[in-house]
Formats: sequence, C-alpha cells, structure tokens
Amino acid sequence: IQLYNGAAFIMNGGKIETHEESIDVYTDANAKIEINGGEVISTNDNVLGVRGGTTTINGGKLTSGGRTGVYISTYSSTPIDFTMSGGTLVANDCNSGAIQAYKGANVTITGNAVIQANDCYGIQAQENVVLNVSGNGSIISTGNSPAISVSDEAKVNISDGTVSSEKGAAIRTEDNATVTISGG
Repeated sequence: IQLYNGAAFIMNGGKIETHEESIDVYTDANAKIEINGGEVISTNDNVLGVRGGTTTINGGKLTSGGRTGVYISTYSSTPIDFTMSGGTLVANDCNSGAIQAYKGANVTITGNAVIQANDCYGIQAQENVVLNVSGNGSIISTGNSPAISVSDEAKVNISDGTVSSEKGAAIRTEDNATVTISGG
C-alpha cells in the first residue's frame, strides 16, 4: 500500500502480507496511518515505511523479516509523529532494529505496546529524534543488541514500561545523545 500526499489508511482488521514494504508513505507525504487491529507482515522488508505525516498504532500485530520493522525518516523540516499505544511489533533477524527513526521524528511508545526485536535493536533513535517511553508495555531485544540505541543528539525519556536486552545493554548511547529515566 503506497500513500501519497493527503492520503489516509485505517486498518481495523484483516491481514496484509507482502514480500517488500507493506505500507509505505512516500517522501514528505502529509499522510495518516492508523492501525487498530489485524495483521501486517513483510517477509523481506519493513512493514511500515514512514517518510511523512502521522502514524498511530492502537492494536494489531506487525511482523517484519527485513532490514528494519518500521522505518521512520523525512527529507523535509516537518517532523514525523509516530505513536504506538497498543499492539505488537515483531522484527526477526533485522539489521537496523524493530524501529529505526531518523531526522527529528517524534516517537512515542506508550500504553501496552510490545516491541520484540529478535537478534537486532528494539529501537534505534538517531539524528535529533525524540523518543518517549511510558505505559506498561515493553521493548525487548533478544541476542546481543541493545533494546534502545541512541545517537546523533537524539533524546530518550523513559517514565514507565520495561526496556530489556537478553544479552546486550538495555540502552546504548553515543554522539551527544541524552537519556532521562524517571520510572519503569
């Protein structure tokens, strides 16, 4: 599914399974994605490619077997807003994380959202991204990768939830990144 400027996609149920990107917002599109239920699977790429607009995940299950589960990056000065307040994101054997966010995106993980990264990062926050983690959900990485990797002046604020890595660091920071933990 490819979304261009002003498009909206709302998923309440059903199943979408692809080999490449399942749902993709094209460059700087002022698009809206809302996932409330159902299942989205990509066997060889990301389930969401978000390059503009607003994305809200309230429920459902997203499963990726590609380089990254959800890719968030913009080429404009308008930040992307990505909120996951429920549902499950599973990334298997990825290189860049269950969520890889760049270029000033605002990423919120809250409610009972579950992010499970099998043998990769849970979330990579880079290039001025602001990542807020709250609620009773979890960000879990299996293998040696951190659950959250923060770099390039990105900021992470954790007020609740579980952040853990099976064999690696729960959180790894570099390049003037900031992490603030007040709970969880």
